[in-house]
Amino acid sequence: MCPLLFLIYVNDLPCASSFQTTLFADDTSLHLSHKDIKTLQLDIQNELDKVDTWMRSNRLSINYNKTGYMILTATRSQNCNFEISMNGVRIQQTDSIKYLGVIIDNKLSWKPQISSLCVSALQSSAYIESARRSAYPAKA
Repeated sequence: MCPLLFLIYVNDLPCASSFQTTLFADDTSLHLSHKDIKTLQLDIQNELDKVDTWMRSNRLSINYNKTGYMILTATRSQNCNFEISMNGVRIQQTDSIKYLGVIIDNKLSWKPQISSLCVSALQSSAYIESARRSAYPAKA
């Protein structure tokens, strides 16, 4: 299914739950906040159950290998290890998520993104150097 048709198909997903929903091509991001961490966990599970029901009624499935959740808090002192699931599959907590090509971590630092860009730049540089050597071999 092309991205435009997919967006038309899933356009009513935000109406299915109280999550703040961001849709872009075939990427979906769900956001929820609450001051109380225990209430947040219950709210997230309840809303995920609603999304699961919506997904089933629309004959869609989720790639659980690409699904995770991340918690952003003002303080790190709270225990934020949730046990949430969808369709009986436990959703894994992660310290960082790649969204639309940008790596966002739970501390909202740029370190993972910058590291990823440095690795990509080094790989590209090595490829260019290899191509240069092939095109212009050293003369003996």
